Amino acid sequence: MKKNEGIENITTEFLKMIKLPEPNGKVFNYLIVMPQNEKGNNRHAFYLGVPYVCSALKASGRIVFTLNLNYKPDPIESLKHVIARQSIDVVLTGGFSSQFWEIKTVVDTVKYVNPLIITVVGGAIVSSDPTTAMQALENADYGVVGEGEQIYD
Repeated sequence: MKKNEGIENITTEFLKMIKLPEPNGKVFNYLIVMPQNEKGNNRHAFYLGVPYVCSALKASGRIVFTLNLNYKPDPIESLKHVIARQSIDVVLTGGFSSQFWEIKTVVDTVKYVNPLIITVVGGAIVSSDPTTAMQALENADYGVVGEGEQIYD
């Protein structure tokens, strides 16, 4: 067997396996938002869950946009602008419990702009205490516990 023989078939099978149906056949536009770090904290960590989820969504055929609010002079206006310009259907965000207010601001802003947009929150804030997190983030539609890029049967 040659070194790369069968790779295309494996890739094709993997992509078929992770492709999820969209309601009514509509192709959704996804926006992954990295919330601002806590106020006054000039360190901008880049959490690995973000590219993992982003690449898994893209591999499954989704249209994915990203927005890092740490580098925007007016983060809320930037979020509103991207939602409108890209016709976003689903917003994903998350982080640590210490970023609660920043995450809540993202979710609340999304629902203010368009209450029909699906909001998904992940990261340590949900994984550490799902019930409390989802109650506190009352505008979030879904919470992801654990690894968001993994698919289980």
